[in-house]
Amino acid sequence: MSTVLAQPPAGGTDATTPIAEILRAIWEDHRALLHARVDQIGAAVAGLSAGDLMPGASREAGCSAHMIAGTAGTFGFHRASALARALELGLSGERTPDVVTLSGLVRELRDELVLA
Repeated sequence: MSTVLAQPPAGGTDATTPIAEILRAIWEDHRALLHARVDQIGAAVAGLSAGDLMPGASREAGCSAHMIAGTAGTFGFHRASALARALELGLSGERTPDVVTLSGLVRELRDELVLA
């Protein structure tokens, strides 16, 4: 199944625009949302560390990590995808989260997305 964009990305495209330029424009349009999701994950990890995580925040942060993993992987940012996947697993609730490791993963993910 193919996806058809209802509207071209910011800046517009036409039939002669190389696919790499179109993908880069789509990535740029979504970059702020990904950074907001990293902030959400960081807040959840900080809440875990402080012992005052709001109910459901870990699950929501895990969902954000899952979305980042998929989006980053789709656009070829494989390290960012792997870091987000590790955060998703760490926030899954299947085991006691290691807050120090999760905090480090958040920092690394943030750094990777800045470079992307």
